[in-house]
Amino acid sequence: MNLFLKKKVEQRGPYVIHTTPYGRFDKNGRLVPRNHPDSYIPISEYDEAKLSKKVFIVNKKVAFEHFVKEVVKTMSDRRYQKRVWVKGKGQERDSFKELIKDFSTFVQELDDFEESYPEWGLTERQMKIFAVLCWKLKEFLPHSPNSPEEILKDSRWRSITKTANLLHAMRWGDGPRSLLYLGR
Repeated sequence: MNLFLKKKVEQRGPYVIHTTPYGRFDKNGRLVPRNHPDSYIPISEYDEAKLSKKVFIVNKKVAFEHFVKEVVKTMSDRRYQKRVWVKGKGQERDSFKELIKDFSTFVQELDDFEESYPEWGLTERQMKIFAVLCWKLKEFLPHSPNSPEEILKDSRWRSITKTANLLHAMRWGDGPRSLLYLGR
């Protein structure tokens, strides 16, 4: 049995997701991918005091790269959304609401982002694309459809996924940053 699947099966009871602006923690305070089974902490093993006291110092650049690789990637991947949100297939536990919550939690931490974007490791072009993505989401959310099927059919959501794909497709990490648009 796949270890990833085995962990999911073992965590069938009630669980807690300990979310920070930089991502989700496992029960030991390690940053884990947003859909990793360890991000779903069984209530019996959850120690809020321990995780809240855990000092988590993260470089802003690393935090933004993690956000793009986890949250923006999910926002850009329509096949994933259809498979997980609509069909409920796969080992991931995810939904449109969870994605928006993770996105919003991170964005709330970005004070004076337009002036401080170099500290987050972004070029001016990346910052502008991110700003467009935030604006499109802000316009979409108050009037978004209720069902995952309707969300995926909505032309505004398709525009959001294209913008997220544009941001996600940019090179992240050390070295020159170039645009590698991989249109869907």
